[in-house]
Formats: sequence, structure tokens, C-alpha cells
Amino acid sequence: SYALMLTWQRRNGNELTLAGYQADGGIWDSVRTQAEATYMALDPSAQEIARRTLLRMVRIGTTTDHTRRRVPLTDFQSAGTAEDIASARAVLDAFAQARLVTVDADAATITHEALLRAWPLLGQWMEQDRAGLVVRQQISDASARWVSLEHDPDALYRGRALAEAELWREADTRQIELSE
Repeated sequence: SYALMLTWQRRNGNELTLAGYQADGGIWDSVRTQAEATYMALDPSAQEIARRTLLRMVRIGTTTDHTRRRVPLTDFQSAGTAEDIASARAVLDAFAQARLVTVDADAATITHEALLRAWPLLGQWMEQDRAGLVVRQQISDASARWVSLEHDPDALYRGRALAEAELWREADTRQIELSE
């Protein structure tokens, strides 16, 4: 739909043309260009928040391709100061206005998985943070399982799994503090 919108903007009267579609490089180039422009329009601190925010909306594939992940808005509101929360919302709004992220009343998601493959910077972030993203996914999955089991104490992390989750949280907190 994003490439179609750009093609519409380059239409010839009421006709969509192949030339108009190709002028923006088709789907991949248009998504990459729009993502890069949206990111570069942010100030440096907002760029770091964009990195963390977008990575939350990615599910790292271990045996398959990476996919987009729907993230409840409360996840963006639960960590950090009021200023951090406002900055995350501003980043979501910027990417939503560019039609790269969809935000509804409850959640945010990357609009199309093409962004995961077309934008090299996002790909670099995913590879750099791969291990941490997998741990975050595992914790999120375990949390959802715990809720679905009506808060069964036997479903909580213990032993090695708990220790690894705590180490990840400490490392993630240090990384956030260093980037600020």
C-alpha cells in the first residue's frame, strides 16, 4: 500500500503508471527511503529511542525469517521516565505518519514486514541485538503463558532461566543508561 501511495502521487492524471512505480524504486526502495528519511529527521536521542522502539516490534526468527510483532502500548509506557514515554510515543507517531508503523488504541506494529528486509539499518540493529532480542521474546512468551495459566506459580522462571533473565535485564538497563 505504501508503494501504491507513492505511485499515486506520481500518477499521470488519473492513471497509475509503471514509470511512477519505478520512479520510487518499487516497494523495497520506497520503504527503505521512507524509513531512512523518517529516522534521520529525528534528533539523536530520539534516534536511539526509535532503535529500541522498533526492535520491540520485531520477532527474531531462529529457524525462519524475522517477523513483525504486535506490541501493546502499555509496554512502551511501562519503562522509563515520563519524558522517555513521551519520546517513545513521538517516535511511534513519526513512523506512523510515514506509514511504516501502525498504531491503534491498544498496540503498535510495523506495518509491513518489508521494512524488516528493506531497511539495512533495522537489519543491522536486529543482528547486533539478536541475543538480547531472543531473551526478551522468551520472557514475553513466558509472561503470556503465565497469564494464560491464571498466574500459576509453577509457571514462573526459576533457577538458570531466572538467573539468565536477571542478567539480561541488568545488561539491558546498563545499555540504555550508556546510550542516554
